[in-house]
Amino acid sequence: EGTVVGADRQSAGRGRRGRSWLAARGHTLLVSVLLRPGVPPVDAGLLPIVVAVGVADALGEGASIVWPNDILLGGRKVAGILCEMSADQEGVDWAVAGIGVNVRSAPDLDDARWSPGALADRGDHPVRAELLVDLLDHLGRRYTEWVERGPEVILDAFAARDALAGRTATVSLPGEEVVGTCAGTDDLGRLRLR
Repeated sequence: EGTVVGADRQSAGRGRRGRSWLAARGHTLLVSVLLRPGVPPVDAGLLPIVVAVGVADALGEGASIVWPNDILLGGRKVAGILCEMSADQEGVDWAVAGIGVNVRSAPDLDDARWSPGALADRGDHPVRAELLVDLLDHLGRRYTEWVERGPEVILDAFAARDALAGRTATVSLPGEEVVGTCAGTDDLGRLRLR
């Protein structure tokens, strides 16, 4: 647990639902973190929210979260998260949190739900190594908080940064689309739609 693997560029990355995630050499912070949360599998669904809160904390004031895995600054997507895991009814064997932060520039994406942005767009020019240390520090704190204290603090932190709260959204389900107003999450981190 805690192993971190990074890359300088990404030419065949993927996000949720098979969307592509590309990154030019030296323009993005790309890391995957191995985690082994000692929580029941049903609670492990909160992991993307735990990671998103940690990343948003690292990016600072104005960072908001689009449930469950996009981070916005100034209404533009500057970071994305993809969590995958292996679990059974007994527990979580492993989980990997893949994190990409656009530092110098944003990729051109035709199918993006949010306009892509980069930290440099707001005048920030962080050294990627320093950003990595800060990101891992915040992620570690939020992860430990969740594992040791449960979901309440994480869910409160998410609610304070929830970019969808009160907004109309369309949720695609097998065979139907549901339109409603976003109303935060439930205790398991699932999106609530009214």
